[in-house]
Amino acid sequence: MTVKKALETFDRLAFDYAREPVPEDQTRSTWDVFAVWAAGFICVPMMMAGVAIAQAIPFWDALLAMLVGESIVAVLVVIGGFIGLKHRIPAAMLLKNVFGRTGASIPAVFIALSLLGWFAVQAEVFGAGLASMLSVLFGWKIPVPFLTLFGGMVMSTTAILGYKAVSLLSRLTLPLLVLLLVAPLFTLLMAGDSMENAVMPWDYEPQAPLSFGTVVSMLVGAMILGAMVAPDFNRYSRSRGSVILSNSGVPLVVTPFVMILAMFMVALSGKTEFVDIMYAAGWGLPALAILMFATWTTNDTNLYIASLSLSSLVTKFRKWQIAAIAGFAATLIAMAGIVQYFVPWMLMLGITFAPAAGVYMVDYYLGRRVYETRNFDTLPRWRVRPFISWGAGTLTGFLTTPAAGGGFGLFSVSQVPALDALCAAALVHAVLLVGSGCLKQKSATP
Repeated sequence: MTVKKALETFDRLAFDYAREPVPEDQTRSTWDVFAVWAAGFICVPMMMAGVAIAQAIPFWDALLAMLVGESIVAVLVVIGGFIGLKHRIPAAMLLKNVFGRTGASIPAVFIALSLLGWFAVQAEVFGAGLASMLSVLFGWKIPVPFLTLFGGMVMSTTAILGYKAVSLLSRLTLPLLVLLLVAPLFTLLMAGDSMENAVMPWDYEPQAPLSFGTVVSMLVGAMILGAMVAPDFNRYSRSRGSVILSNSGVPLVVTPFVMILAMFMVALSGKTEFVDIMYAAGWGLPALAILMFATWTTNDTNLYIASLSLSSLVTKFRKWQIAAIAGFAATLIAMAGIVQYFVPWMLMLGITFAPAAGVYMVDYYLGRRVYETRNFDTLPRWRVRPFISWGAGTLTGFLTTPAAGGGFGLFSVSQVPALDALCAAALVHAVLLVGSGCLKQKSATP
């Protein structure tokens, strides 16, 4: 087989409908789409979020914060999923209807950079965790940057191959990940009385207190991007019922499950690092499997969506080529070290992307006819009003975020900065659409 034919074969294998609608005969089951969503959020950083929450507020307040924050996310990701189901094209292509042909490049770049940032965070966590485990278990002293590079390259493979490969890996590893997370908890519970400083999570004293609203905003921020990119998954869904089940199940069940597990493990083990917790439970080798598969199933999703966003901007390259280049670049960034910015990064996501999601959804549901076009060349280059609304929402988010969370803390409406930002952007955009007569015209005017 010649190189040309090999590339043509690979092109067919990795073809992923990056710039065109998914055909009806290529749609997937509810379990398939749910597995991709769920496996993407069963990860070490989500456990780190649970650890951070345990350090921030008491256990029962944390459960209430999860109920509030994840309910907000569930509503948003289901609405975003409905949009993907209707039009069956990637989120970055739909954003051209909102912000214009050229204007959409700004949120598309934001999405890509954010997800590549998450990719880098995960790759660095993987490299550091693997180095620690190999040192303790086998006495091997391997440099963290080398293991980070190895992990980044391996985790890029399924994203390069596209949704089918991402889905297959998710369906195969999801049951294993759940088992490997639950088993250490039972070990810690059984050994609770014999472990030094072991307490139940409701008796655990937070070490780095944050306000209730800040924690809710952190939770919303951790998943708010899912509302923006839901069409990337749900363009493969078959029905509205499938969207509701696959999308709501993750924020309402999966992520609280992972974070509550982490809170129990922190309290029972007295440790705050994932590797230390697993060692305390006597699960050193299984922790290696958790680290590998949980990071892989999350990072291939991050890179997959990032490459879809970049594909809407860079049309001269195939999606798999973009994924390969972006994955390598993000891995190099990971080798520089960014984990210390993890919690502020989540808060920034909530403040920035929550209002963008509000604009996106209001614009769709109040001016739906604009989204029926398949000829994006007929759209204006820029739509100014969505940017005004996005900016107003982002400003509101920073004004309502406490100084400890990176904002100005001048006032608060709902006590949840991400929700304040989203509602402000949605309200401003609705007013702008009504005031400009766009609702009557249902046109693509900016």
